[in-house]
Amino acid sequence: MTATVNTAADRPYDDLDISSIEFWGRAPEVRDQTFAELRAKGGVSWHPPVEAQPVPAAHAGFWAVTRNDLVVGASRDWERFSSADVSITVYDAPHEIQKSVTAFLSMDPPEHTRYRRLVSKAFTPRQLKRIDGVITAAAKRCVDALEAAGPGDFVPVVSNYMPSQVITGMIGVDDQDMREELVDLTVRLLAFGDPGIRDGVNMFEMFATTIFGLHAAANKYVALRRSKPGDDLVTALMDAEVDGERLTDEEIVSFFCALVVAGTDTTRNTITFGLKALTDFPEQRRLLLEDTPGRIDSAVVEMARWVSPVGSFVRRATRDTELGGRKITAGDRVALWYLSANRDEAVFENPWEFDILRDNAHQVAWGGGGPHYCLGANLAKLELRTLFTELLGRFPTIRSVGEPTYASSPFVSSIEHLNCEWD
Repeated sequence: MTATVNTAADRPYDDLDISSIEFWGRAPEVRDQTFAELRAKGGVSWHPPVEAQPVPAAHAGFWAVTRNDLVVGASRDWERFSSADVSITVYDAPHEIQKSVTAFLSMDPPEHTRYRRLVSKAFTPRQLKRIDGVITAAAKRCVDALEAAGPGDFVPVVSNYMPSQVITGMIGVDDQDMREELVDLTVRLLAFGDPGIRDGVNMFEMFATTIFGLHAAANKYVALRRSKPGDDLVTALMDAEVDGERLTDEEIVSFFCALVVAGTDTTRNTITFGLKALTDFPEQRRLLLEDTPGRIDSAVVEMARWVSPVGSFVRRATRDTELGGRKITAGDRVALWYLSANRDEAVFENPWEFDILRDNAHQVAWGGGGPHYCLGANLAKLELRTLFTELLGRFPTIRSVGEPTYASSPFVSSIEHLNCEWD
């Protein structure tokens, strides 16, 4: 991709391509080489809009922030780099449509603070104890299902099943058909630009149908819980109150969607990439099996660093400013690339090696800190810890075989198919 002058902003696009569908269809280790070059060039570069778009892009491009220190700094500086009034993904979806399924991810303080306080009220000790039981039961059912299915595609039997059971169990969805529908909607929403997933459907139609489908399911379920409260997270959200304020049904629907999407896709992909990493780095598998209780916590954090399940989030510059020596104009879109920050050679020793004993104090798999640090980070760690403990305890020789099928997405790191076997 040659350097092209963006006449609207009078600045050249970088000659390294991270915008095309073809680029995002490459294997992660190939894409990583490009991000390493961008870090070496300073860590802030200007690029055209990504090619996979639900609607024609209305912006001239985006700044790619690729160094770990710059990603962390911008993540925490919401006054200069705002999440409000911007599509927080690299896709140029209308802000109001995206906000309807991203909840407080699309807000800044003080609105974000109010919403997060209300949502946090639902995560009471009683709810967390209930969630722990849901996770343990889901892990056992998941591994039972794998044993019954035998060697084959790991993704539908384990990776999709585990987080979908946990998230839908938390929000009280018992119907298996609805659980499977929510997973399917999530996969298609986050990788709608992938030609294999679209299967001939144009990107706008794919994006619109998945957004509306997810919203319809959420509205239906919230209405059900209004008429018939239960012992679940949605009912707890309805009852949550801070300083006399409660969440509206619209806000609860948005949080329902955000929880399903974030809680399903990020964890399912960390599970799949985690199995592949333990296969590709057999010495690390040996270390984990040698002392699973003592090493599983650091192992699942390394899996998250290795995967970076959410590749990036986008902020909006609120004023003319500077980052990494580059002048940024008010209103510019600024993409924080977590997948690059988690491979930064200046922060991680041998970042290309999967190392379950690594000091991961600076990993950004769940965000770079600040008000938008992932609310579900501890939940994700608990799911991964419980599943891999159960999985390796039952099948210590389980391994991936053959090449995975990657989804082409500039937003999430996703494997759609990965075969497995064991002795």
